[in-house]
Formats: sequence, C-alpha cells, structure tokens
Amino acid sequence: MGEEDSLLNHIRVTGVLMDNRQRTGVKKIITWSLRGLVVLILMICAGGCRSRPPAAPSANQVLAVKKVAPDTTQTVVENLEMPPLRVYVDASESMRGFAHSRSSKFCRTLSHVMQKTVSAPYTVSYYKFSEQTQPLNRSQFNLSTTPGFYGGADTPLAELLNRIARDETHSITVIITDLVQSEPGTDRFDLPLAFRTVAENYSEILMIASKSSFRGFYWSEVERGLKFQLNYSSDSLGRPFYILVFAPSKKAMQTFRHYVLTDELTMEYSFAPSDPPLRMKDVRTSAANRKFWTRSKAPEHRNDSNGLETWVTWFRALKWPSTSTCNLELVYQTKQIVPMGTPLQLVFECEQVSLKGCFGDEDILPLNDFNPTVTERCGDSSLTIAYPISRPKPKEWTAYYIRIRPGEGSLRLPEWVDDWSTDDDTNPRNGDLTLHLASSVETMQRNITEKRIILDKYILVVK
Repeated sequence: MGEEDSLLNHIRVTGVLMDNRQRTGVKKIITWSLRGLVVLILMICAGGCRSRPPAAPSANQVLAVKKVAPDTTQTVVENLEMPPLRVYVDASESMRGFAHSRSSKFCRTLSHVMQKTVSAPYTVSYYKFSEQTQPLNRSQFNLSTTPGFYGGADTPLAELLNRIARDETHSITVIITDLVQSEPGTDRFDLPLAFRTVAENYSEILMIASKSSFRGFYWSEVERGLKFQLNYSSDSLGRPFYILVFAPSKKAMQTFRHYVLTDELTMEYSFAPSDPPLRMKDVRTSAANRKFWTRSKAPEHRNDSNGLETWVTWFRALKWPSTSTCNLELVYQTKQIVPMGTPLQLVFECEQVSLKGCFGDEDILPLNDFNPTVTERCGDSSLTIAYPISRPKPKEWTAYYIRIRPGEGSLRLPEWVDDWSTDDDTNPRNGDLTLHLASSVETMQRNITEKRIILDKYILVVK
C-alpha cells in the first residue's frame, strides 16, 4: 500500500466522507507534497557541504598531504640513537705545548671527554693520529694529557676527514685538534674541500672552539721549516684548539650533547653549520592587515623524525580588495644565529594545495612566481613578510606550503671566526690565531648552512 492510500484510509477512519473527485484531488496534493519533500531532502544532502564554510582541517590532516610525519613525541634520551663513538686526538708535535700542564684548559677538556664518554652507554674507540692513525686503549688515551703523547711530524687532517666521509658504520666521530692541516703534497684548499666532502655524508656537524695556555714550538705551514717558541700562560689569551663532532643524525647529535657536552665543559664559542642561520617565530598579523584577515584558530606545530619543526596556521578572509590577490602580512620575531647581512636575503619555495569540499581531495600546484615581500624594522629583531594570497574559491580551504631558506651567498662569518683566523702563520704574534680558519668555516656555511630550512610552514586560508 502506498503513502497516499495510507493517508486516505486515515481520513476515512476519522469519519471524513469524500466523493471520488475530492479523493482524487487530495491524492494529487499529497503526491506532489511528498515529491517536493523528497527533492528538498536531496538538495540539502547534495549541498550540505557548501551551505556554510567547511570546518578547518586539522594539523595532522594538512601535514599528511605533504607526507610530513605528524610526530609530537618529545625528545627522550632513552629513545635516541646510540651509534658507535670514535674519538681522535691530533698527536702532531705542534700540539705538545697544550700539554705543558695538566691544569691547562686543553688537558682539562681531554679529561672531561674521557670521563663522559666512558660513563655514557657508548661503544667507544680511541685513536691518535699524525702521519699514522693508531688505536688506543683507555690507559693510552689518558696519556694525551702528557707532552710525550705528541711527537708526530704531520697533521693529515684532510685525509682523516675524507676517510670519515667514506665510513659506512654511521658512527659519531669526534676530533680534537688545533685545526692546522700539515701534510706533504697538500695546500690550503685541501682542508676546506675535505669539510665539503664530510658535509655530503654527515647531516650534523658541530665545531666547538676554545683557547688554552700553551708552552712549546709551533711549525709554520706557510713557510715550511720555520718554527718558533710560543708561551701563553693564560687560557683566555692562549692558543686555539677545537672539538669537531660529526653525527649521522640530529638525534645522535642530541644524545652526544646530552652525555658529553655538559655544562662543565666551558668552551668560548661554537659553530653548528647544520642548524638554521635564522630563527623565526610568527607572532601576529600586521596592524594594517587586520581588516582583511583574522586567525581561525591558534597555530600548531609538529616535529618530524629529523627534528624539523613544521607550523600550521589558519586564516579567514574578512574582506577582499578589488585585486585578484591580497597580501597576508605576518610579523615575525627573529634571532640571527650567524650573521646574514643587510638587507636580509631569503628564498621562498611554495606549493599551493586545494583541499576540496568535504572530501579531502588535494591538487598540489608549485608556485614558481611566489614572491613575498620582506620588510625589516630598524633597531628591532622583527620583520614583516607579506605573502601574496590568491582569491580562494568560495567555502574551500586553500593551503600554502612554504619553506624559507637563506639566499645564496647571504651568510657572513661569525665575528669570532674572523677574529681567530689568519692567513699568515710566519709571525709569532699570530700564534693565538688559527691558519685559514675562515676558509674552513666558510666552506661549511656554503655547503651545509645555506641549504638549511629556516621556516617550514602551512598557511591555510578560506573566504
């Protein structure tokens, strides 16, 4: 029995009497009413997703589009990588002056490294290197704080770095040295080139620099055969030495820092070419821009397995100018880790991702002509970036996946590197400097730091 007949029977039961013509008319009215109701329901179902702005996608949904792992796990030492650890000490004769006293900063540093690497849950191997590389047991390594340990004729540092670059054991490697390349048949470019080779194979590099009292001879590399006596009784005014750390991953470097580079190890300076040269934090929209944009929800961030921090931000357009694009101006607090020059040079990479309706389909479009405007504020550690946002489709979220990197050739040397570097080691007055230090650091900047991501971010917009 149909719906119309059911209703007519109900009318009969209630005592309403109708002739055939009346019954036919009522039946038609009921039939068209039911059909209209069905059409209305279908229209609501079909257009429900577009009847109001769609809900904002979650951060995890957005990150999944670019396959960025939404990993929010906090760094816990027990879960970090513990690869084998290798420690090399430069045993050339030019290092002997550091060991004139067990109380020198250099000897205290060696003792610290020995104590911390033994107590940490590493599988540790110790070596001394000069014209040959010799494995050491712990007792032999303890002799590195005595002058007799240092008697090698050469410092084949470039050769050691090239060997480390070819190592496939994924070890953490530590080198303690004065960073002076001394090897027949090499020139001033061999060491920087070796650093570049290591940079291609190790994702994390750290240089720690300090000065120590020194009493002994120094052999010139600029004028072979020339040597002279150096006498620095103070650590603060002494001769530089360095700890180089090469780790296969960010987690491995974090572990090493936690276990070995503790607060007791006080070093003057450090340089981490693997770290971004600039830190940026999105703090607000510009005052002039607030009539166009408002935040839909608070920003969120995730860290992937390599420690890369990705931010997701949501904005709703309040009004739109007559142009096809509208700038979204965000103000960032910044901190330069290494000098970047003025004006600030940044490179933007952008992909536009349309998140269609309620169905989660995505179209990814590289934006090769995406050119935000960067404005720095004089005397303030902040900058404003105006992102050119195209008019979004009605009631559809559009995501801009943006990565910011330093501009090519935009990085400057840290001030201390310039101060500690010399190209002339024939003058005893330069004994408290390091030969060609600037070249080695500059090579690491060009081949590592310039490739680092400063900011990894999603900007989601809806109108």
